Amino acid sequence: MNGLNWMEGYPDETPIHRRTDNWYFAGSKRVTEQTYYRWKSKFGGMSVSEMHRLKELESENQRLMKLVAEKELHIDALKEVVIKY
Repeated sequence: MNGLNWMEGYPDETPIHRRTDNWYFAGSKRVTEQTYYRWKSKFGGMSVSEMHRLKELESENQRLMKLVAEKELHIDALKEVVIKY
């Protein structure tokens, strides 16, 4: 098996008790079991439309945070100019 277990990319030391259906799913998607359960807790009870809406809100939040950071840089630059003159 060339040092790999039945899940490509994972070492042979993977305990057999962790080879559950969920772990197989996580292994076949090349994510860790921890990531699988984090996604499951975050998205488990959501419908597809709710997940799309969450994704939109997260991207909008990122855009707004970037705008705020840029505005803070402008404010700091203007304060330096005022202090110098």
